[in-house]
Amino acid sequence: MNSAPPQTQGPGQRVARATAWLVAGRIWAALCALLTLWLLTEFLSLADLGRFTFYIAVLAIAKSVGDLGTGQVLVQRTSHDESSIPLELSAARVVRGVTSGLAASAVALYFWLSGEGDPLWLALAALHPLTYLLELSSTVYKNRIAWGVPVGARVLASSLVLLSVWSLGRAGVDRPAAFLAAQVGCHLIANLGLHLAARRHLQPRPSGPTPWRPLLKVALPLGVAGLCQQAYHHADHFLIRWLISDEALGLYSIAFRFLSVGIMVALFATTAALPLLAGAKRSGALAREHARYARPLAFGAGLGCGLAFPWCGEALSVFGPEFTAAEGAMRWMLLSCVAIHFGALHMTSLVACGETKLLFGIAGAALIVDLGLNLWLLPAHGIDGAAIARASTELLVAGGARLALTRCGVPLRPTSALTCVGGAALLFLLGSALSAHLPLEPLFEAVSRES
Repeated sequence: MNSAPPQTQGPGQRVARATAWLVAGRIWAALCALLTLWLLTEFLSLADLGRFTFYIAVLAIAKSVGDLGTGQVLVQRTSHDESSIPLELSAARVVRGVTSGLAASAVALYFWLSGEGDPLWLALAALHPLTYLLELSSTVYKNRIAWGVPVGARVLASSLVLLSVWSLGRAGVDRPAAFLAAQVGCHLIANLGLHLAARRHLQPRPSGPTPWRPLLKVALPLGVAGLCQQAYHHADHFLIRWLISDEALGLYSIAFRFLSVGIMVALFATTAALPLLAGAKRSGALAREHARYARPLAFGAGLGCGLAFPWCGEALSVFGPEFTAAEGAMRWMLLSCVAIHFGALHMTSLVACGETKLLFGIAGAALIVDLGLNLWLLPAHGIDGAAIARASTELLVAGGARLALTRCGVPLRPTSALTCVGGAALLFLLGSALSAHLPLEPLFEAVSRES
């Protein structure tokens, strides 16, 4: 195996550089996703757009089942010793191969039994979890906090998805399942490229039995916790479709996509920092490393969401005048975005500590709360109620994860916590006040789609 490249930068600099790569890649992916969704609003009816969003939610949960925590545990178990990657990677592939196969079969069976249209396209799309077996090879890049190649794979996937949707739509395709299957194929191509690039850094698997049982034992609680996270993250999609309509889910999907864009820094900064946090836990420096990233994430989220707050209706109008009905939901999602920027670091720190039982408890409680709030709020408040439930759940997760971190040697200092929360709130208000006076109306009017 090629030896690890010399680290000429400090850990903090490498995390910052990796985060910059991830955010740059995610910005491109987010732009492609928004353009893809914008195209889909032209090629699909509002009801079909809702169905497409529902299918994406089903595949996201299936992907979580297929992963079952193997990706994070693999980093946790190999970040201190790169020579351990081949054997641990082999074990992770065994576990993920079984779980992904079960998830793909379950999704295909669900689509068939539920009577959805285009069962062949949906059966092909159900193979989505299996495509991420190849993605495990990127562990070598994650451990080195060198994200150039993985980001390149993400950029490739996003670009291919945009191109395929445009091509299919121009060819007259108007079936959500066909667009879904094409998207899965694009991710397969990107993950194959990522795997081939990573192979040159990997030694052959050592001889002997594959130690999949120890890895499964550690990954299982984390995987169940991750499944609960995905379940509460997408529960509103299921309940909106079942309790209201596909059209309502189509409206909600645009606001949800903006949320997905808004949380990119939180998710990818913490992903990049996981090897560093795991090393800090072993050396007893987790509290210091946690504090290093907490305020920048919180303050950046407060300012960014504040800047976006006055323009929710105008941003939604870009997709069509009917989508401004989701303005209230989008405003609540900005609060969710701020909460996620707090919670993501706390939850990742718990992963670095190996506190899988705490993670499961937090995620399980969040799922119960989210389901209860949605069942209560959706009938009376529609998609606004779903967004309120989401914001409440994310606040619960952030608070619960922070309290749980005290068991990992990260003390909760009230003054520091109030400074972090208060600073984010003040920056939100400041950003909102300043943004409201920016002359952006002509820009939105120029790009808004007319009915």
